[in-house]
Amino acid sequence: MKLHKKYLSIALIGLICLPAGCGQGESAQSAIPPAPTTTTLPADQYPKTQIYFAPDIDPMVQDRVRITVAGAEEIWGPVNDLEIWVTGLDPDAALTFRDEFCVIRKKTETESMYCDYKADKNTYLFVDFANQSKEGGKTYEDDGPLAFFNAFSKPSGYIVMPYPHGLASKWPVPSEIDQITIFHEYFHAVQEAARNLSEAKPFADYELMTGWMKEATKTFFKYDLLEPRWFMEGLAIAMSENHVLRLRKEGKIDVESDKGTYNPDLIPSLSGFLYETLYEVGELLEAEPNLRLKTLSDSENGRTPYVFGIWAINYLMVENGPDVFLNNFYPAIQELGWEKAFSKAFGKSIDQFYTDFDQFIRQPQDDLLQFLISSRVDSW
Repeated sequence: MKLHKKYLSIALIGLICLPAGCGQGESAQSAIPPAPTTTTLPADQYPKTQIYFAPDIDPMVQDRVRITVAGAEEIWGPVNDLEIWVTGLDPDAALTFRDEFCVIRKKTETESMYCDYKADKNTYLFVDFANQSKEGGKTYEDDGPLAFFNAFSKPSGYIVMPYPHGLASKWPVPSEIDQITIFHEYFHAVQEAARNLSEAKPFADYELMTGWMKEATKTFFKYDLLEPRWFMEGLAIAMSENHVLRLRKEGKIDVESDKGTYNPDLIPSLSGFLYETLYEVGELLEAEPNLRLKTLSDSENGRTPYVFGIWAINYLMVENGPDVFLNNFYPAIQELGWEKAFSKAFGKSIDQFYTDFDQFIRQPQDDLLQFLISSRVDSW
């Protein structure tokens, strides 16, 4: 049994998309500064994160997004200078939304390639998201566009979200999908802030560069300092799956928008997610027998960092608990680099962990299943 591809549509771009600043395109000239929208949620309950909504998003849906982001802030605290951009379904409204985005990119000196002028307006990021979201809302089989976190050269960034069909009660799956997506991408921002890496100065004359290329170049040169993708994505899955499940049970994030869903029980907790990916692990290893955690980037299957990542993170959590990641590992990256930070936090070298995990994940499925049952990975 496979986890449906919709459940792994969370942040496939993730933190690895090339972060950029922005050169202001022609259409940005008519941008209108954002104005607060009065909704049913009291303003004093708004999250501290700056959230921008496309003008065609209903106030009720805006509130449900805000409540979800506030839940993430309750767990990990606010991330300084983080922005969240939630796209709608109307391509014309998406053009105005893009203008707003580009004005802010220029104003904050975080310019973006998404603001370059394009003759075909449908290729603009927000317009493309609106068009894809319309198609994704028509059928359960269509994933629609994928949310992503884009880092700045400084320790923050922005999240771009597709239209939240689940929170709008317009999609045939529970709102938990949108909530997990928001938590997942928010956690990437938490990871970025926790690393607290200084702006890179890649070469002597980079200051001569202008526009989004300058911002993108500074950000690109931070990549060598980042932990592997399996680690960042696996941890984001673990954190989002567990905390969303808990906050929903505690009534702290919305469940009302689940009405009309076909089967809310199909959305897994972390242990449920691992149960589902158990079978996919075997399929991936059968397709690529030489697959190793250290060399996942060589795989032709884009799902490997997520599937193997969540298992590797769970393997670490069973031995070390969930708090060591943000309390010990990430704060040490700036001074030590991620490999030495790993050794200090987890008590073994990264190479030894690769060896241990590659042996562990190749156990018979019955043994891996018993590991899940005995480890109680969703009990923290």
